[in-house]
Formats: sequence, C-alpha cells, structure tokens
Amino acid sequence: MKALWQAWYGLLDSKTCEELIIEGKKIPKTAGYIGNNHTVDTNIRDSEIAWVHHDNEGFRDLWKFVDQKFEEANANAFGVDTRICESMQFTTYHSQRKGHYNWHTDVFWESNNVMDRKLSMVIQLTRPEEYQGGELELDVLHGPDKDRLKEQGTVIVFPSFVQHRVLPVFAGTRHSLVVWKKGLPWR
Repeated sequence: MKALWQAWYGLLDSKTCEELIIEGKKIPKTAGYIGNNHTVDTNIRDSEIAWVHHDNEGFRDLWKFVDQKFEEANANAFGVDTRICESMQFTTYHSQRKGHYNWHTDVFWESNNVMDRKLSMVIQLTRPEEYQGGELELDVLHGPDKDRLKEQGTVIVFPSFVQHRVLPVFAGTRHSLVVWKKGLPWR
C-alpha cells in the first residue's frame, strides 16, 4: 500500500451533482443505521440514507465513473483484491438534527459475509456554501484537506478499515454518495 487515500477535488461538475441530488431525493429514506444489525443510535450517527441500486435509472452513468475511480485509486495507491461494488448510499445530514457520524470504519470484522468491504468512496454533492460543519475527516497522518473535501464534486477513496467521521452539520444540509468496493476477506 503506497497511500491511505486518493482524492480528486471538484471532479464532478455542478450540473451532475445537482442532478444526482434531485435523483437521490426521489428514493425512499430510512434513518442512518450502524453495522450489519441495522442499529439506529443517533448519538453515533444521525443521518438519512437511501439505497441506490445498480438498476436505478438516474444513476446509470455514475456507476461506470465509480468503477473507473475505484480502479484508478486501487492501481495508484492500494493494490487490494476487489471484485464488486455494493449499492450506493445517498446520505443526507440535516443541521436541524446536527447530522453527523462519529468515528467508525466501514469493515464489519465479525461478519460472516463471503466478501469484505475493501475500499470506500465518498462523493461530495452539496456546494460548500450551502452548509456549515459536516467535514469528512480521516484518522490518518497527513490526511486530505478537510476544506478541499467539501468542494462540490470531490471524490475520495480510502481503505475501508481507515477510521473516519463526519462532523456535525450546524447550518444547511449536506448530501453525499458513499459506495464500497468488496473483495475476498481481509487476511
């Protein structure tokens, strides 16, 4: 492994991000939950989520882009065995509830799944002037610039075992897409 993250700032244009927000808002939402057992604990995570499946018309073009960025990041920095993408998660953090997600990893270490999450991707959809707070932080030495990660259209990929969090949103609303690339279990 050569690095613990790869980022492309402002990669997706504003029109595409706004269209993805519109499409994401059409999908039924649930409370953001934690882990495989779908526990809702707003002290740890307070957000709304909607699942974007591979057959969702409004996201069809995005899937190819996501696969390309995963492959590029993996070739540049990670070199891990990956096979398939999970469904995307359209995530909304509301300031009225101080939407946040405390420190966590995206790997379910004690799961009996055939494959583990290997790489995580976050795509920032909301323009930074539309919300305050809500910074994505990675628990790594020499992490990415939190302010740059807020730029609309920014894409970041990191190993799913890296701890990360979203700080509370205290004004406006933050929308993002999260997707994971899975592979054979970590060893």
